[in-house]
Amino acid sequence: MFILAKLVGIIVLVWFSMSAKAYGEYWLRWAIVGLVGYWLTWALLYATLSIPIGPTFAALGVTYFVRKKLVNDAKKK
Repeated sequence: MFILAKLVGIIVLVWFSMSAKAYGEYWLRWAIVGLVGYWLTWALLYATLSIPIGPTFAALGVTYFVRKKLVNDAKKK
């Protein structure tokens, strides 16, 4: 269960950095924001739900909305 969470964390890191480069933004800032958002959401859900696989997919859903917000802010520039 933790291996899946770590794997998805790495995927989120790559996903956010590639998105930042596509929009001409600083990739490290986006990657850190995405990774911190993912891990924070995962940790809070794991602590409250104690279901092994549920927090991983829920945290991935939250990171989608974080990325969407960053993309919208990048388009406004």
